[in-house]
Amino acid sequence: IHGGGRTGADGEGPARGAVAAWPLLRESTAIGAMCCHFPPGRDPGEADITLLEVIAGHASCAVENDRQRGATQEKAVHEERQRISRELHDSVSQALYGIALGARTAREMLERDIDSAEPVERTEPLSRVEMAGRTDPAAVHETVAEVVDLAELAELAEPIEYIRRLADAAIAETRTLLCRLRPESLETEGLVAALAQHVEALRARYGIATEAKLDAEPETTPEAKHALYRIAQESLHNVAKHSQARNVRLHLLSEPGAITLTVADDGVGFDCKGSFPGHLGLLSMRERAREVGGTLNVDSRPGQGSRIRARVPATPDP
Repeated sequence: IHGGGRTGADGEGPARGAVAAWPLLRESTAIGAMCCHFPPGRDPGEADITLLEVIAGHASCAVENDRQRGATQEKAVHEERQRISRELHDSVSQALYGIALGARTAREMLERDIDSAEPVERTEPLSRVEMAGRTDPAAVHETVAEVVDLAELAELAEPIEYIRRLADAAIAETRTLLCRLRPESLETEGLVAALAQHVEALRARYGIATEAKLDAEPETTPEAKHALYRIAQESLHNVAKHSQARNVRLHLLSEPGAITLTVADDGVGFDCKGSFPGHLGLLSMRERAREVGGTLNVDSRPGQGSRIRARVPATPDP
């Protein structure tokens, strides 16, 4: 509790009331603070202090309940992502693999049939003289049918190849969705490997020139790594869908006390103060950074590309 008085070096400034502050504690750990300003000339009495202590206790419970609710929601989202990814992998992915395999097998069998057939090089039907020379009607019918069958086989090759290409494209799209839903490499290999794979997928899928500068695996919490991965994922998604960029840079830098992720592109940019495609994604990125004690800054102007920088705390050395 700080008593009131007057401001200014000479004590002649405006009157200032007393200020009372209480820490908001969770298991002996400060998670915030509550400050109460009293009007000039009024100091807090015993009843005031008792009431404020009760309010501070309720505020601590409210903050902790909100934190637990957010953690529960995040856990539910994570579990639902895992369930959907399993369903996609076990059903849709397997069906697409089957379609692609069947199309490849059909194409190979078709090519084998075409190669083994004896083509009859003829642009005109059999002449009357040729047909008259063949006394067996079955032989005449067999020769004509041979030409027709070979042409039909050749015509089948194009739609089969089209089915194969569609199946391969759908498999690639499903892999991308699975990576977005459940980045296995993040859990098994770490943040650096997961980011490298995502950048490579962006290059292969959209043809955007990418530069990834990644330091060693950062020393931070699993929650912070997950937040950084999702921020990078959303940033790269916006680059691919909205920026019309030709080049994108992704840097992950480990500094004393902090981990910094930067995603920059040379696209069309946007007005940071206005509404733009990907606005909701930007809000989500800010929330993710804030939930792990970090910050997120956006620097962009129309026609000058954009840069998103997320900074989260590093795990202190033991």
